[in-house]
Amino acid sequence: MQLAAGGDTQRRGIGVVSEIPQPAVMALEETEGLEAGQRSEHVDVSEDVYPRCIVWTPIPGCTWCFPFIGHMGIGTESGQVMEFMGFGATKAPKGGLSFGPVCRYVQLSARGVRRGTWDDAIRAAAAKASGRPHGACISNCHSFVADCLHEMRYGGVPCWNWLSYTLAIWVFFLGRFTTCPRTTVETPGLKSHKPRGPSCPAVARKGPVRSEKPTLPAMLAVDGIAGHICQVRWAGPWTAWELKEAIAIHSAIPAEEQRLLVGYSELEDSEVLTAAPTSQLTLLRRSPEQAQLLRRLQTCPPLRALTVLRCAPLALRADREVVLCAVQKSGLALQFAAESLRADKVDVAEMEVLTVESGLEFLTEHSSLG
Repeated sequence: MQLAAGGDTQRRGIGVVSEIPQPAVMALEETEGLEAGQRSEHVDVSEDVYPRCIVWTPIPGCTWCFPFIGHMGIGTESGQVMEFMGFGATKAPKGGLSFGPVCRYVQLSARGVRRGTWDDAIRAAAAKASGRPHGACISNCHSFVADCLHEMRYGGVPCWNWLSYTLAIWVFFLGRFTTCPRTTVETPGLKSHKPRGPSCPAVARKGPVRSEKPTLPAMLAVDGIAGHICQVRWAGPWTAWELKEAIAIHSAIPAEEQRLLVGYSELEDSEVLTAAPTSQLTLLRRSPEQAQLLRRLQTCPPLRALTVLRCAPLALRADREVVLCAVQKSGLALQFAAESLRADKVDVAEMEVLTVESGLEFLTEHSSLG
């Protein structure tokens, strides 16, 4: 079995648009999103960024008796660590994994992916794990990581889902250590060994270290118009966009197609959630065409927004969210809205306010340049 391993290298409104044919606006060529080449291959231990890595941390008590046993997770292409603690895979909390900081890791190679992409495999494995309880020796963190490797057929191996405990041996013998303070474990009643050196200063301790029982984050229930969609383990504080990314892993609904409502208020992507929402969390799904058009409008220059909206299908030009986004870019875009939308006096009044605001912003920018 050949295994490849790398080194230390990292709105508003609740209307839903029905299925729409491919819009003519797709003919416009624009630069969209982040390119894959912008992702870092470098492992950053201080920021807990582990791109394409299997990560490991000891479990207090169990690891002292059985050194192979520990808690395991897997890093996405961007370095975000995912873990399985029961009832679905979630983003690991800040600072490492749920049982403690990452102590060892093995970085894998993108060349070992034989089916789909690395992140697609993690999404597929997370979808399978959604709602599945922790089964101790059967369904656990090791089996989740093995399922991820199985989905991507890593290294050409077709049966990773049968080799979950091989991962523990792999990390034990081939795993790299992160930092000395993280990998120095004190056992109650025994004198701990504190390694010294220029890269590992001695740490003064008084008495044995008591391991605190980890507290599990709250589970968020996400519902849609047709019923329950998924559950997400809270690991905030998050922005609304980060919450959408977590939901995307469990539901396979892309983040850009999601509209999240807490109670009756829609969350903006940049809104920061310091605590888990207590009100009902509702997901309304945009069509792929609507999501793509919104992304184009958000990233294009103001004058380009006129062309994008003018070339859009009638159903999208009648969509309130799409037209509002275009008007925020350029007030002149209102003339390309559908007649049905312009007939709504309330919507038109709001858009006219945005038109004036965008015009004042334009004049302010150009007067400052002069």
